[in-house]
Amino acid sequence: MCIRDRFKKLTQQVLKNVERREKEGIPQTTTKMYLEEYFKGRYTKQNKEVVERLVAEANTQLGLLKLPSRFDKYKNTMVETVKETARLITGDDTSQALLKLVIAKENIKENTLPSDPVSYTHLRAHETSLHLVCRLLLEKKKKKQKK
Repeated sequence: MCIRDRFKKLTQQVLKNVERREKEGIPQTTTKMYLEEYFKGRYTKQNKEVVERLVAEANTQLGLLKLPSRFDKYKNTMVETVKETARLITGDDTSQALLKLVIAKENIKENTLPSDPVSYTHLRAHETSLHLVCRLLLEKKKKKQKK
């Protein structure tokens, strides 16, 4: 997909997100005003920040571009977007949903799907830091439920 198509998809996703929030009853008048001004070439600090945050959110949903380091300040927005998307897709609580998505992503990336069951020790041997965080969150949740 060429870069122009990626930006087009990104812009469409930004607009979908604004519409979705509006339907959820979250006022978007100011956001729309900033977007309109930005797309007309009238750049201000406020509208640039709003547009960057919206782009970070949309890109997290679509995974189209490697964002420059100036977007690092929107990490919280990106993390919340991933959590919400995971919850919506799987219907599970956030930690289980993220674990499922991480496993699915790795399966797709490796072009393999799990076929035969493997041992817990085997799984732990391939554990990444993200898996570890998810596993620890699940274990913590289980401990709370037992109490």
